[in-house]
Amino acid sequence: MKVLVAGGGGFLGSEILRNLAESGFEVKSLGRNASSTIYCEQIIADIQIPDTYNNLLSAWKPEVVIQAAWVTNQRTYRMSPLNSEYMNATLKFAEQSYLSDTQHFLALGSSAEYGIPPEPCNATTTPAAPVDIYGTHKLQTLIKLQEMAEKFSSKLSWARIFQPYGPDQDSARLLPFARKELLAGNKVKVAQSNTILDWISSRDVASALTFAIRNPINQIFDVGTTTPISVIQALRTLATLLNVDSELLENVSIQTTADEELSMVVSKESPLFNAQWTPQDDLVSGLKWTLSK
Repeated sequence: MKVLVAGGGGFLGSEILRNLAESGFEVKSLGRNASSTIYCEQIIADIQIPDTYNNLLSAWKPEVVIQAAWVTNQRTYRMSPLNSEYMNATLKFAEQSYLSDTQHFLALGSSAEYGIPPEPCNATTTPAAPVDIYGTHKLQTLIKLQEMAEKFSSKLSWARIFQPYGPDQDSARLLPFARKELLAGNKVKVAQSNTILDWISSRDVASALTFAIRNPINQIFDVGTTTPISVIQALRTLATLLNVDSELLENVSIQTTADEELSMVVSKESPLFNAQWTPQDDLVSGLKWTLSK
């Protein structure tokens, strides 16, 4: 089966490509820049410019297209106007994919679509209620993709990714940033330390998407581990694995803020788990793998 991955040179995209290739799929990567970490054919193209990818779609005719490209700058992505541009580009890319006989379009959503959920998240029952531009545009993209898939009588999967980590993640993200500072002997100020998140390794994200293609899961599904771990617990685990003093972690949280009460975790009844997919990593094994790269 032929699978095209847009954003294949990115943090998640590169791991998705690797997992698909190891699972026996014929894969190609589509991205604006070539990457030395990708060992399949790379197509230099931009999903915001259809003329750069239309020939590939019509000539190669991938059965599955994965859209993993989106604005990701850690400091700005939540409120960036680029969210609107990526939404429009994704919709055009999906339309051109379906017109080129793609049978299954799979796009990456986000746990941000849930806003501040009152309980563990289950894509089949938990309402979406985004609170920022990023989550809102992800949700709007999903709704329009659902209409498009129905129009073309084709498959659509929407993978809501929870808290990913792994090798080559943006250095401004929490765990890579903390790793660098802790190894340098610097204090790390920890805000929102009691926030509960569902930390999932990038190789488990990739495994979940491969699973969803093979089965297939033709719906919205959550990609996490179902294990609740607070920010401060995750950082203490990182400090232990780095063999540095956890006293370098300085809690600067204000205990009464709404963010301190946030618990963003996948339900054990979520579609992936009902379909019998299981993650490979707990936080310790996932961080050990990350640190070994």
